Amino acid sequence: ANLVVGENVPLHAAADEKSAVEQRISWDLVELADGPYPEGDLLPVTAPDGTKGYMHKSRLRSLLDYRLLAGRQIGVWKITAILAGD
Repeated sequence: ANLVVGENVPLHAAADEKSAVEQRISWDLVELADGPYPEGDLLPVTAPDGTKGYMHKSRLRSLLDYRLLAGRQIGVWKITAILAGD
């Protein structure tokens, strides 16, 4: 699964940003289709409701990616952990 990063991110009908927008997804998980992936910036995904389409790779974040945890300590934000992978 990949997290859709942002509000109202378009799910395109084809691997072309000028193609019809099937739906818009905000901060939800989509399933990345099995490769091989087409050249270009749009990747094939399946939306939570099962709709298949293409989404710009800059708007997808792997759940197995690097993450950092931060919290306020004495009124100052501090990084408390950095996680790599799952």
